[in-house]
Amino acid sequence: MNELCGCRSSDRSAPARTLYIIDAPNMAHRAAAVGVLRPTLGGMVQRFLRVAEPQYVVAVWDDRDASFRRDLWPAYKADRHHDADVGELMAQAREVMDSYGLPAIAGRLGVEADDLIATLATLAPPDVRVVMLSTDKDLLQLVDHRTFLASRRGGASTLYRADDVRREYGVEPRQWPAVMALAGVKNGVPGLPGVGLKGACTLLAKYGDLETLLRCRRAVAKRSHRLALESHAAEARLYLDLMTLRRDVPIDWRPDLWRLTSPDPCGCRSSDPYECWSLKFGGLGSLGQWPSVQEVVDDGGPCACECHAPYWREVHGGEEIFHANATEEEES
Repeated sequence: MNELCGCRSSDRSAPARTLYIIDAPNMAHRAAAVGVLRPTLGGMVQRFLRVAEPQYVVAVWDDRDASFRRDLWPAYKADRHHDADVGELMAQAREVMDSYGLPAIAGRLGVEADDLIATLATLAPPDVRVVMLSTDKDLLQLVDHRTFLASRRGGASTLYRADDVRREYGVEPRQWPAVMALAGVKNGVPGLPGVGLKGACTLLAKYGDLETLLRCRRAVAKRSHRLALESHAAEARLYLDLMTLRRDVPIDWRPDLWRLTSPDPCGCRSSDPYECWSLKFGGLGSLGQWPSVQEVVDDGGPCACECHAPYWREVHGGEEIFHANATEEEES
């Protein structure tokens, strides 16, 4: 089996099958941050299919209409929830991923994609390895001996195992929700003032969990940390609840539905190059005409229908105005 990011083991006791779980909203936001959504997201999906050669994969989506976290704290991801552009972005991204024949699970009952990922990782039987595809560090709390986080940073792939979390942050994966509660998370919770990521990891490495830390807060050596814990204990507990992923979402373990039997490597389901361009890019290139040889440059090989999507860059007056393989920005 070809494992993503070199995750290969000679241990005969290692899980025999791998389920790849795509954090679909995360991938969509990363694609939108890089460039034009459809070709960029298509490039990400094609690269994953080519490198991982997955047998079992599922793309997981949010329930944007409700969230129990917003019920607990109305400010939670309020910018995304009320942004109509985000809804349109997710709708277009869903069309792109569905075009590749990727199995999908949509969020429901007010849960987020991360909660569905956590539940799937928990439901996975012992003979299944779980690889989560996301740059969202919230998912580090799920990493264990058979659950891994495959992330991309600066165009390079990183596979987080439990030892990697310990080595990079000095804490156990199970402590990660408390780390986020203290340090804060972009588009999530603000954390406690003056603590930061390094301070949060140092405190939890010493005290173990948030409740122990709060009980012992008067013994904390750094004054700014001590004052933050004394003044914001209630907020810290709330943030911990918000950052802890739910592992009991009522979904069934159905690997038969997630088996990728015949993925469409191009995603356009067409053998006609011009029809493929029409489906992917709305019919016309950004120069307002069908792509010509001068405008479309092969950058790694054409797709199955020879339309060169998404390995293309468009050149106008000698200036490159878009490149599908541009460096991805980390979305946290």
